[in-house]
Amino acid sequence: MEGNHSEPDLSVPSSQCSVCRKDDIAWRYITERTEQNGKKTLICDFCQKESGGLSDPTQPSIKASIQSKEKVHDADMAVALWFYDACIPMNVVNSPFFQVMLSKASCLGHASSTWSSTGCTLMGDGWKDTRKRPLIKFLVYCPKGVTFIKSVDASDVYTNAENLCNLFAEMVEMVGSENVVHLVTDNAPNFKASGRLLTERYPNISWSPCAAHCMNLILEDVGNMPNVKEKRQGWREIIRPGETRFATTFISLQSAYAHKDDLQALVVDQEFRQFLKTEKARYVKTVVLDENMWEHCLLIVRIMAPMILLLCVCDTDEKPSLPYVYEGMYRACLGIKKIFGKKKELYKPYTSIIKNRWDRMLRHDLHAAAYFFNPAFMYDQKNFSKKPEILKAMLNLMEKQKGSDRTKIFDGMTMYREREKSFSLSSALSCLKTTRPDEWWKFFGYDVPVLQKLAIRILSQTASSSSGCEHNWSVFERIHTKRRNRLKHQRLNDLVYVHYNLRLQDR
Repeated sequence: MEGNHSEPDLSVPSSQCSVCRKDDIAWRYITERTEQNGKKTLICDFCQKESGGLSDPTQPSIKASIQSKEKVHDADMAVALWFYDACIPMNVVNSPFFQVMLSKASCLGHASSTWSSTGCTLMGDGWKDTRKRPLIKFLVYCPKGVTFIKSVDASDVYTNAENLCNLFAEMVEMVGSENVVHLVTDNAPNFKASGRLLTERYPNISWSPCAAHCMNLILEDVGNMPNVKEKRQGWREIIRPGETRFATTFISLQSAYAHKDDLQALVVDQEFRQFLKTEKARYVKTVVLDENMWEHCLLIVRIMAPMILLLCVCDTDEKPSLPYVYEGMYRACLGIKKIFGKKKELYKPYTSIIKNRWDRMLRHDLHAAAYFFNPAFMYDQKNFSKKPEILKAMLNLMEKQKGSDRTKIFDGMTMYREREKSFSLSSALSCLKTTRPDEWWKFFGYDVPVLQKLAIRILSQTASSSSGCEHNWSVFERIHTKRRNRLKHQRLNDLVYVHYNLRLQDR
């Protein structure tokens, strides 16, 4: 070589030299990990793939390299166009949270990736805005979390069941009809009719009204009973009712009874005497010291405690709630009968309210099947319901399966009910009440794979259309202020999509 240029050392490949010195630009995007045996593994920060090293002889093909570069270029251009269109200063990339944002964005889709195995529940929750427009927010629930899909202005379809069904079908196709197991909506007549039409169009999908809404209506009906509704004339509410206003009433009653001793100690305290000069204060003292009032308070609290508990289960997305609805309603009726010593004339007014709402709203095959598949209830032989509707529900679901799978499902049901093979393991029986039902089937249903798949898809669903977002439209309200009231609905939908999913991810 002439000039000042020095020849490279040909004894070691140049690519290996740059790798050994770690001055290759690729090292900026690689994490090095040392295994217990001393072997070093390199992990890509973007795709999380492991490699033996940058000088690994298994190099990608030229075609693969070109395609990767094209994808990177496309991604760069997409981000750049967004920057240009939104007039965002380029120096925002210097923010320490920019890389965090990219990393988090690369992880999106973790919930939707499980829809094919666990199935999912499409939730449609309706409301009316300040302009009386009927709006419906659509969310998708699976055990991995809740995802906001879309908000729709249903003004043109709200009153027509067929058109509303078409809207639901559009959302089903967006999620994937093979992924949707359950559709949950309000219990309004138009939603009920459209839900029935949708199940005819998609036999693999079951529809039911929101269980949390049903619980709330039961509490409302009980609260309207003369012996419960009675209150002192002229007295005001001591708390502001929340969204679950009827549950709030009973929770407040429960809280008051829990502080009975403290309240009674208060009205007989020396310092309270200074207030007894007024008639109202003396009346308060009389009421607080009235043991009959407290006994009646305790009775109402005991009657409604199972319903409050079930409402709490249905109104959260911490775990799938569908496996607990049937049991909750069944136990509530048994508990009320026990409180009144099984005297029909005493418990009938309360159980009639529950059964009336249950028969009209929540008596669906999917709830009974989830009850059957929940091992904590199935193997509790003393308390498991023997009603024919449970077996009937299972047979109805079996009829919807492929012909070759029906026999396998039937045989699997027998094995499961009789605790045979994997269901007889001591570990399977010991964790019935501590393991989530769908997870239990993943661990111990391997001897009946067809039934296992069906059980997991049913037990992984929710029974409520709220799932932590009941009437939480403050985000939408803030977006649709007077300053932005000329935004098109699609623009509003995009804004709500971002805000809602940020909130759901942050919970």
